[in-house]
Amino acid sequence: METAMPQCYAELLQVRETLERHYKDMQDMEFTVQRGKLYMLQTRNGKRTAEASLRIAVEMASEGLIDQKEAVLRVNPASLDQLLHPTLDPKAKRTLIGKGLAASPGAASGAVVFNADEAESRADKARPSSWCASKRAPRTSTACTRQGHPHQPAVA
Repeated sequence: METAMPQCYAELLQVRETLERHYKDMQDMEFTVQRGKLYMLQTRNGKRTAEASLRIAVEMASEGLIDQKEAVLRVNPASLDQLLHPTLDPKAKRTLIGKGLAASPGAASGAVVFNADEAESRADKARPSSWCASKRAPRTSTACTRQGHPHQPAVA
């Protein structure tokens, strides 16, 4: 848009800045351009992850848009739990062997196992594992927790 419609792009940046200053929050904006004219359709406060929420609050306080007290109030305390889970280094070299849906916000390591019995057996021997399942079933929800191992499968 910046190269194809530079005037509309500049106007959009100005509208974004005006809206974010007015609402004192990041905006999710819908717009259209017709015959070289920018039309704003709607705007709303943008949704974000806990990490993004924290970063935006810090940046807005640093820019003087909100004070530190408001920045703290902008971050949902319950969402901070996401930031405390272990994560993988995004710069680490890795080989993708499959894709699936995350069962938790954290990272896991260990041998990949595909059933609850193997996960329990490895946990009982203090051998790390990453339990993967193709679907969620009652057995996958309770298999390890009943033994005192707070593990849930990574459901794909």
